[in-house]
Amino acid sequence: MCIDEKTSLNTFVIGTLINFAAIINIFTAKIQQSEKIKYISIILVWQYVLFMQIPDWLAWRHMRIHPNEKIPKSYGILASILNYTQPLIILIALLVIKKYTSSGLSLLYGIIALLIYSGFVIYSLYTKHIDFSLKPSGPNCSLSYNWWTTIQVLFYLITCTLLLLSLPSKLLTITNLAIFWGSFFISMLISYLRTKSINNVGFGSLWCWSVGFAGLAVWIVYFIKFRKQF
Repeated sequence: MCIDEKTSLNTFVIGTLINFAAIINIFTAKIQQSEKIKYISIILVWQYVLFMQIPDWLAWRHMRIHPNEKIPKSYGILASILNYTQPLIILIALLVIKKYTSSGLSLLYGIIALLIYSGFVIYSLYTKHIDFSLKPSGPNCSLSYNWWTTIQVLFYLITCTLLLLSLPSKLLTITNLAIFWGSFFISMLISYLRTKSINNVGFGSLWCWSVGFAGLAVWIVYFIKFRKQF
Protein backbone atom coordinates (compact mmCIF):
# COMPACT_ATOMS: atom_id res chain seq x y z
CA MET A 1 0.00 0.00 0.00
CA CYS A 2 2.97 2.33 0.53
CA ILE A 3 4.44 4.14 -2.46
CA ASP A 4 8.00 2.81 -2.10
CA GLU A 5 10.51 0.85 -0.03
CA LYS A 6 11.76 3.88 1.91
CA THR A 7 8.26 4.96 2.96
CA SER A 8 7.35 1.46 4.12
CA LEU A 9 10.45 1.15 6.28
CA ASN A 10 10.40 4.71 7.64
CA THR A 11 6.73 4.62 8.65
CA PHE A 12 7.21 1.28 10.39
CA VAL A 13 10.33 2.33 12.30
CA ILE A 14 9.04 5.80 13.26
CA GLY A 15 5.61 4.51 14.22
CA THR A 16 7.01 1.61 16.27
CA LEU A 17 9.39 3.90 18.18
CA ILE A 18 6.55 6.30 18.96
CA ASN A 19 4.26 3.49 20.10
CA PHE A 20 7.01 1.95 22.24
CA ALA A 21 7.68 5.31 23.91
CA ALA A 22 3.96 5.91 24.46
CA ILE A 23 3.42 2.50 26.03
CA ILE A 24 6.37 2.95 28.42
CA ASN A 25 5.18 6.42 29.38
CA ILE A 26 1.61 5.30 30.04
CA PHE A 27 2.66 2.10 31.82
CA THR A 28 4.88 4.00 34.27
CA ALA A 29 2.38 6.82 34.88
CA LYS A 30 0.68 7.21 38.24
CA ILE A 31 -2.86 6.64 37.00
CA GLN A 32 -5.42 3.90 37.47
CA GLN A 33 -4.51 0.50 36.05
CA SER A 34 -7.75 0.44 34.07
CA GLU A 35 -6.80 3.67 32.28
CA LYS A 36 -3.38 2.29 31.42
CA ILE A 37 -4.94 -0.84 29.92
CA LYS A 38 -7.38 1.25 27.90
CA TYR A 39 -4.79 3.42 26.17
CA ILE A 40 -2.09 0.78 25.81
CA SER A 41 -4.57 -1.66 24.24
CA ILE A 42 -5.58 0.88 21.61
CA ILE A 43 -1.97 1.77 20.80
CA LEU A 44 -1.19 -1.95 20.40
CA VAL A 45 -4.04 -2.20 17.88
CA TRP A 46 -2.39 0.51 15.75
CA GLN A 47 0.96 -1.21 16.16
CA TYR A 48 -0.58 -4.38 14.76
CA VAL A 49 -1.94 -2.42 11.79
CA LEU A 50 1.52 -0.94 11.35
CA PHE A 51 2.97 -4.44 10.86
CA MET A 52 1.46 -4.26 7.35
CA GLN A 53 4.49 -2.18 6.38
CA ILE A 54 6.76 -5.22 6.80
CA PRO A 55 5.46 -7.25 3.82
CA ASP A 56 5.20 -4.00 1.86
CA TRP A 57 8.84 -3.25 2.58
CA LEU A 58 9.87 -6.80 1.69
CA ALA A 59 8.02 -6.55 -1.63
CA TRP A 60 9.56 -3.20 -2.59
CA ARG A 61 12.99 -4.41 -1.51
CA HIS A 62 12.62 -7.54 -3.61
CA MET A 63 11.71 -5.48 -6.68
CA ARG A 64 14.80 -3.33 -6.18
CA ILE A 65 17.22 -6.23 -5.64
CA HIS A 66 15.61 -8.69 -8.08
CA PRO A 67 13.85 -6.51 -10.68
CA ASN A 68 13.29 -9.39 -13.10
CA GLU A 69 11.85 -11.85 -10.58
CA LYS A 70 8.32 -12.18 -9.25
CA ILE A 71 7.67 -11.05 -5.71
CA PRO A 72 7.43 -14.16 -3.45
CA LYS A 73 3.85 -15.19 -2.83
CA SER A 74 4.63 -15.57 0.87
CA TYR A 75 4.88 -11.78 1.20
CA GLY A 76 1.35 -11.41 -0.11
CA ILE A 77 0.03 -14.18 2.15
CA LEU A 78 1.60 -12.50 5.18
CA ALA A 79 0.12 -9.15 4.16
CA SER A 80 -3.34 -10.68 3.63
CA ILE A 81 -3.30 -12.32 7.07
CA LEU A 82 -2.31 -9.04 8.73
CA ASN A 83 -4.95 -7.27 6.63
CA TYR A 84 -7.84 -9.64 7.19
CA THR A 85 -7.34 -9.97 10.95
CA GLN A 86 -7.33 -6.27 11.84
CA PRO A 87 -11.01 -6.19 12.92
CA LEU A 88 -10.37 -9.24 15.11
CA ILE A 89 -7.48 -7.48 16.83
CA ILE A 90 -9.72 -4.48 17.54
CA LEU A 91 -12.28 -6.81 19.13
CA ILE A 92 -9.62 -8.51 21.27
CA ALA A 93 -8.42 -5.10 22.50
CA LEU A 94 -11.99 -4.12 23.37
CA LEU A 95 -12.53 -7.38 25.25
CA VAL A 96 -9.38 -6.72 27.27
CA ILE A 97 -10.56 -3.19 28.03
CA LYS A 98 -14.00 -4.50 28.98
CA LYS A 99 -12.52 -7.07 31.36
CA TYR A 100 -10.13 -4.77 33.19
CA THR A 101 -12.18 -1.57 33.32
CA SER A 102 -15.57 -0.66 34.69
CA SER A 103 -16.74 0.38 31.20
CA GLY A 104 -19.94 -1.31 30.15
CA LEU A 105 -18.93 -1.75 26.54
CA SER A 106 -21.63 -2.89 24.14
CA LEU A 107 -19.92 -5.06 21.54
CA LEU A 108 -22.96 -6.89 20.14
CA TYR A 109 -23.23 -5.07 16.81
CA GLY A 110 -19.48 -5.14 16.28
CA ILE A 111 -19.32 -8.88 16.93
CA ILE A 112 -22.23 -9.57 14.55
CA ALA A 113 -20.54 -7.49 11.84
CA LEU A 114 -17.25 -9.32 12.48
CA LEU A 115 -18.94 -12.71 12.10
CA ILE A 116 -20.52 -11.67 8.79
CA TYR A 117 -17.23 -10.20 7.57
CA SER A 118 -15.35 -13.35 8.58
CA GLY A 119 -17.92 -15.47 6.78
CA PHE A 120 -17.36 -13.61 3.51
CA VAL A 121 -13.58 -13.88 3.88
CA ILE A 122 -13.66 -17.62 4.63
CA TYR A 123 -16.14 -18.24 1.81
CA SER A 124 -13.87 -16.44 -0.67
CA LEU A 125 -10.79 -18.33 0.51
CA TYR A 126 -12.49 -21.71 0.04
CA THR A 127 -14.47 -21.10 -3.14
CA LYS A 128 -12.44 -18.67 -5.22
CA HIS A 129 -8.96 -18.37 -6.62
CA ILE A 130 -7.43 -15.64 -4.49
CA ASP A 131 -4.61 -13.56 -5.93
CA PHE A 132 -2.08 -13.09 -3.11
CA SER A 133 0.44 -11.31 -5.31
CA LEU A 134 1.93 -8.00 -4.26
CA LYS A 135 2.77 -5.64 -7.09
CA PRO A 136 2.28 -1.98 -8.03
CA SER A 137 -1.03 -1.29 -9.74
CA GLY A 138 0.78 0.89 -12.30
CA PRO A 139 3.76 3.23 -12.83
CA ASN A 140 4.52 5.22 -9.67
CA CYS A 141 1.64 3.46 -7.92
CA SER A 142 1.43 1.89 -4.49
CA LEU A 143 1.16 -1.89 -4.05
CA SER A 144 -2.25 -3.37 -4.78
CA TYR A 145 -3.92 -5.91 -2.50
CA ASN A 146 -5.74 -8.14 -4.94
CA TRP A 147 -7.18 -10.50 -2.33
CA TRP A 148 -9.90 -8.01 -1.35
CA THR A 149 -13.38 -8.19 -2.86
CA THR A 150 -15.86 -5.33 -2.79
CA ILE A 151 -18.13 -7.03 -0.26
CA GLN A 152 -15.18 -7.83 2.00
CA VAL A 153 -14.00 -4.23 1.96
CA LEU A 154 -17.53 -3.02 2.72
CA PHE A 155 -17.90 -5.25 5.76
CA TYR A 156 -14.32 -4.54 6.83
CA LEU A 157 -15.16 -0.82 6.97
CA ILE A 158 -18.51 -1.42 8.71
CA THR A 159 -16.99 -3.83 11.25
CA CYS A 160 -14.06 -1.59 12.16
CA THR A 161 -16.41 1.39 12.49
CA LEU A 162 -18.87 -0.41 14.78
CA LEU A 163 -16.05 -1.72 16.94
CA LEU A 164 -14.36 1.67 17.23
CA LEU A 165 -17.71 3.20 18.19
CA SER A 166 -17.61 0.91 21.23
CA LEU A 167 -14.52 2.59 22.70
CA PRO A 168 -15.22 3.77 26.29
CA SER A 169 -14.40 7.41 25.59
CA LYS A 170 -15.95 9.89 23.17
CA LEU A 171 -12.60 11.57 22.57
CA LEU A 172 -10.91 8.24 21.84
CA THR A 173 -13.77 7.22 19.56
CA ILE A 174 -13.63 10.47 17.59
CA THR A 175 -9.83 10.33 17.36
CA ASN A 176 -9.65 6.76 16.10
CA LEU A 177 -12.56 7.11 13.68
CA ALA A 178 -10.98 10.30 12.33
CA ILE A 179 -7.72 8.44 11.70
CA PHE A 180 -9.53 5.48 10.15
CA TRP A 181 -12.01 7.28 7.89
CA GLY A 182 -9.97 10.43 7.35
CA SER A 183 -7.07 8.44 5.97
CA PHE A 184 -9.39 6.40 3.77
CA PHE A 185 -11.21 9.35 2.20
CA ILE A 186 -8.17 11.58 1.80
CA SER A 187 -6.09 8.82 0.22
CA MET A 188 -8.98 7.98 -2.13
CA LEU A 189 -9.29 11.64 -3.10
CA ILE A 190 -5.56 12.00 -3.72
CA SER A 191 -5.53 8.80 -5.74
CA TYR A 192 -8.50 9.99 -7.82
CA LEU A 193 -6.92 13.37 -8.53
CA ARG A 194 -3.63 11.77 -9.49
CA THR A 195 -5.22 9.21 -11.81
CA LYS A 196 -7.03 12.06 -13.56
CA SER A 197 -3.77 13.89 -14.10
CA ILE A 198 -1.80 13.97 -17.36
CA ASN A 199 0.62 11.31 -16.13
CA ASN A 200 -2.27 8.99 -15.25
CA VAL A 201 -0.47 7.45 -12.29
CA GLY A 202 -1.63 6.39 -8.85
CA PHE A 203 -0.49 7.72 -5.52
CA GLY A 204 0.81 5.99 -2.41
CA SER A 205 -1.80 5.53 0.26
CA LEU A 206 -1.96 8.00 3.09
CA TRP A 207 -2.50 4.98 5.34
CA CYS A 208 1.26 4.49 5.64
CA TRP A 209 1.84 7.77 7.41
CA SER A 210 -1.49 8.03 9.22
CA VAL A 211 -1.03 4.57 10.75
CA GLY A 212 2.56 5.46 11.60
CA PHE A 213 1.35 8.39 13.71
CA ALA A 214 -1.92 6.88 14.95
CA GLY A 215 -0.28 5.84 18.21
CA LEU A 216 0.94 9.40 18.67
CA ALA A 217 -2.62 10.69 18.26
CA VAL A 218 -3.83 8.31 20.99
CA TRP A 219 -0.89 9.38 23.16
CA ILE A 220 -1.90 13.03 22.73
CA VAL A 221 -5.46 12.20 23.78
CA TYR A 222 -4.00 10.54 26.87
CA PHE A 223 -2.01 13.70 27.70
CA ILE A 224 -5.10 15.86 27.22
CA LYS A 225 -7.12 13.77 29.66
CA PHE A 226 -4.42 13.45 32.30
CA ARG A 227 -2.59 16.75 31.77
CA LYS A 228 -3.24 17.83 35.35
CA GLN A 229 -1.07 14.97 36.55
CA PHE A 230 2.05 16.09 34.65
